[in-house]
Amino acid sequence: MVSRIHSTVHLYQQTLSTAPILSLPTPPADLPSTHDPAEHIIPVEHIIPVEHIIPVERIFVEATPSNLVELVRDKISTQADRLIAPYLGKWMKATGIVDDVSTTNYWGQIETKQNGKGYFFRFEFNPKWNGRLQILHKDQKIAVIGKIRSIGSYTIYLTECEFANSE
Repeated sequence: MVSRIHSTVHLYQQTLSTAPILSLPTPPADLPSTHDPAEHIIPVEHIIPVEHIIPVERIFVEATPSNLVELVRDKISTQADRLIAPYLGKWMKATGIVDDVSTTNYWGQIETKQNGKGYFFRFEFNPKWNGRLQILHKDQKIAVIGKIRSIGSYTIYLTECEFANSE
């Protein structure tokens, strides 16, 4: 059996070494080149972000923050994940009292104080908002619109946040 496998492998190796190699024909040297790679370079100022071409609809949730945290409270993670799935990626308006603010070159973040209803928010911002975030102070009331990233038993995480009117 071993010698039969050996001879099969040897035959396969011979076939590979004698098989013709596929090559594409070379164009004649006197044929002018019609391909200029520079023709296909688009200047950065002409590139339009996708958001400007296809408007992104913001779907806002009807549920209150209290309702959202109650969905997951006292549930195991697999149950909670199923229950919050329809809300993830949707938008909501939220208000809170500033407890802490942090910024980096990549993001800004506000954490609110836990309210009397047993939850708090973590608002994540694009760094273009850092100037405004850096002048907030503790205990300041803020209103934010953001996309729901995660919902925990005591925290609602919103991302892509922007400031809203507090109405």
